Amino acid sequence: MKPDAASISEYSTLLAEQMRRAGDAGGVEKDLVRIFCAQFAAGKIDPALPLGAADTLVFEMSFRVGRADIVVFHADGSATVIEAKDGANGATHVVAGIGQATLYAAQLGMSRAGIRKIRKCVMWSSTGDLAKDALIDHVIEEAGCISLSYPTIRLLVACERATLTLFAAAAEMAPTP
Repeated sequence: MKPDAASISEYSTLLAEQMRRAGDAGGVEKDLVRIFCAQFAAGKIDPALPLGAADTLVFEMSFRVGRADIVVFHADGSATVIEAKDGANGATHVVAGIGQATLYAAQLGMSRAGIRKIRKCVMWSSTGDLAKDALIDHVIEEAGCISLSYPTIRLLVACERATLTLFAAAAEMAPTP
């Protein structure tokens, strides 16, 4: 179904309202992980990250040193360690995810689990500065990690709330069988 101008306008109004309500409170890295999981469940993932329906996601996987936000065990016997970082905390905070993803990937490799390949991924939200975001993206890729970037967490959460509000309103207006 193609959205009409009225529904797009209504969504835009709801989104603006949610952004105003959010104020300075934007969300946290767990929101980024949660939204990633919803995208995975819906089959909508960035093509840079090889994911399939048969893959298994493990959240908050503990290692001897630290805890990875997400570890994906792929059906082909490989794995991907994903570290989530909020760009609102600055570029240095985001690129620190390279070291964390590397630390967890090394520990996963040493676990003798028979994993044939281990990828490192930094999933991060925008700093709000396009020049810094471009630099972060480049640095992550140069470090041999997959860069999985998102808009600001504040915007992601506002979009999610606006969408849920719209769906709730549509459900209330739907005829009951």
